[in-house]
Amino acid sequence: MGNQPEILLHAVSPFGNLEAIVEADGRTIYLYLDGGPQFGTRAVWVRNLVQGPLTFNQEDLQRGQAPVLPRIHTMRPGPGPLPDPEKLGVVWFAEGNGVALYEGEELLAVIPPWSGMSGFHGYAAECIAENEVCWPLPQEPDLQLRLEFSRRYWQDWADGSPFRKWQPQLLARYEERFGKLKTYFNINGEEFPPRGLGVFESSDQLTLATVGMSLCLQPLVEMAVESPRQHRRVELLIRLALDADDQTVQAVAGRMSSLAGFPWREWAWLGDNHTCPWLPQLGLPYVGLFAIKAEHQHLFCELPEIDEDPIQALGLVPLTERTFQVLNSNRVRVADLAK
Repeated sequence: MGNQPEILLHAVSPFGNLEAIVEADGRTIYLYLDGGPQFGTRAVWVRNLVQGPLTFNQEDLQRGQAPVLPRIHTMRPGPGPLPDPEKLGVVWFAEGNGVALYEGEELLAVIPPWSGMSGFHGYAAECIAENEVCWPLPQEPDLQLRLEFSRRYWQDWADGSPFRKWQPQLLARYEERFGKLKTYFNINGEEFPPRGLGVFESSDQLTLATVGMSLCLQPLVEMAVESPRQHRRVELLIRLALDADDQTVQAVAGRMSSLAGFPWREWAWLGDNHTCPWLPQLGLPYVGLFAIKAEHQHLFCELPEIDEDPIQALGLVPLTERTFQVLNSNRVRVADLAK
C-alpha cells in the first residue's frame, strides 16, 4: 500500500454538512470529521499499521502528516491489522455534530461534539493514555449510552416516521391555541429533516409557528447549560397583526424558515434570551427569542414532550434597536442570520 492514502470509509451526516472519512496511509489509520470553514476538520487516531515509535515524530507533526502513535500510548505496540472496509460503519451523534466509528459491533474511535476543545481530539479504543491525538475511551457508561441513544434515534428516522407522527399532533395543538390553520409551508424542500411552518388565524391575530423543529436535538446546548434536555428541543412562534398582507407573511415565514435550520447549519443553538437581526425592511430590525413569559402570554403554547424532553416554545418578539443593544450587551447573541 506504500504511503499513498487509502480511503477505507466515507460517510455523510444526515444533515448533509459533515463528512466522516477513515484514511489509512500504510503507517497509521485516522478518522476525520470535516465540515468546511464553519465546522473545520477534526481528527482522531484509530490504529497503527506499523511498530509504534518511542515518541511522536516531530517531522510528521511539522509537515502536518498524521503521526504514528508512540507505543507507550497504545495497547498494541506492534503493527495492527487493516480493518475490513466492508465491516466499517459509523453512528452519528443525534445532534449531528459528532461521529463514532465501528468495525462490525466493535467501537474503534469517537469524535464527539466536544472535540477540538482544550487540546482534546477524540477517543480511541486502542489508546491507553491521553496524548496529543487521542484519549482512551471513558470507563464511565455515559458515552456508550449516548451512542446507543443516537443509534436508536437515527433508526427511528430511517423511514421518516417521527415527522409523520408528530406533524398532525403539533398542528392540532396549535389550532387549539391559535385558531384555524390558514396556510402551511413545507420549509425543508426535499432535504432532511422534514419541517413545516403554519400560519394560524384567530379573531384578533395571525400566529406563525414552526412544525417539527423540535424533533431534532440542537447542537452544543450541553456546552452552555447544566440541563441540556430542558433546552435542546424548540419550536418558534411569532404573532402578526390580523390584517398583515401576504408580502409581510411571506417575508416573515422565510425568515422563520431560515431560523428553523440555523442550529444545524451554523452549529449554534437558539434559546431563551437570545437575540438576532431580523427584517428591518418590515420595521422589525431585531427580534428576541424568549421562552414565554407573562408579558408575552399571547404566544404561550404548552407543547407535549418528546421522549420525556420538554419542548420550549420560543416566542420571537420584535425589539427596538435600543432594547436590542441593551439585551445584547448582557445576554447570548445569536450569529447574524442574514445569510
